[in-house]
Amino acid sequence: MDIPEYNPSLYEVVDKMGSGSYGSVYKVRVKSTGELAALKTIEMEEGESMDDALTEIQVLRDCDSPYVTRYLNCYRQGFDKLYVVMELCEIGSITSLMSKLSLPGLPEPTIAYVIMGTLQGLRYLHGQHKMHRDIKGGNVLVNKKGEVKLADFGITAMLNATWGRRNTFIGSPYWMAPEMLTADSYDKMVDIWATGITAIELAEGKPPLSQYKWQDAIRKIPSLPPPTLKEPTKWSPEFRDFLTLCLKMNPKERADIPVLLEHPFIARKHAPLGPHHLLPLIAKLG
Repeated sequence: MDIPEYNPSLYEVVDKMGSGSYGSVYKVRVKSTGELAALKTIEMEEGESMDDALTEIQVLRDCDSPYVTRYLNCYRQGFDKLYVVMELCEIGSITSLMSKLSLPGLPEPTIAYVIMGTLQGLRYLHGQHKMHRDIKGGNVLVNKKGEVKLADFGITAMLNATWGRRNTFIGSPYWMAPEMLTADSYDKMVDIWATGITAIELAEGKPPLSQYKWQDAIRKIPSLPPPTLKEPTKWSPEFRDFLTLCLKMNPKERADIPVLLEHPFIARKHAPLGPHHLLPLIAKLG
């Protein structure tokens, strides 16, 4: 894959949206079209292969789903820095939306809508024989229309290929499936576990075991029973059953995406699901 050198004159930086262990994310305007986009800088570290990163970016480029953030372009700067330009989701992640509004959790119908979009994105990725490996509220983005899209798969997961890059993992510790910590291999069902953890995160504001340091949490995940809601009686039987199907210790016992999308929590209890569940929250941002 031939990647051109980054030319800063192509984009006007509008705002810095955030930063992390890999670099920063900026809201930019494409000067040739006026379109707004998200530009993510990725710093390569010693031992990380630019060629491997470009292979993953090829996967991003080939993705075509309304539930996955759209790839627009990619550039390199020397051999240690990448610039990936993606579709802009103006509201940011569902986690950041909750934080901005100081919400301790979301109403159950809103959770069902966000999880439905997450599952639709995963159905597409799994159909392309691709795992996400880092499902969490921070990687579920929302645009100004209230649409839900998955982000930060592929390139981020690839760079996280060992236990050590800046004290991070393949994925985020609190959302990790037990087999990611104990087995020699794992499959797409790790995304189902992480979806269940994300649903609890949206309900309670934090994932299970977040009261522990991540080093302690990863020791507890494989040995404790599957997590549950802290106050189960506050939530519907359908929601509780949905979580049970996602959070099986044995990955072979977890429900797959078609079953989960037809589950009453998604398909009947809160139907019809749509952006109207998020638009009132977006309006509060002003």
